Amino acid sequence: MATSKVYYYSGSKGDEYPRYFYWSNKKYFVKKVLSEENILDINTGKQIRRFLVETEEGKKFQIEEKEGKGYAQMKNTK
Repeated sequence: MATSKVYYYSGSKGDEYPRYFYWSNKKYFVKKVLSEENILDINTGKQIRRFLVETEEGKKFQIEEKEGKGYAQMKNTK
């Protein structure tokens, strides 16, 4: 997984879901959030948010963010 900057829609609950992100120096807009998980890392006690998203180009990415830092681990799931 590579690290990338992710920008979120910020509603009344703060950062709610990814709107766009950068991957390999290209900006991708999120067309649809396919799934969302909130996971507790039992080793660190930190909260992890994991999204599976589809971009406007039809590519699928997994976005995994720890503790809302704006940077996330990314994986292209094709």
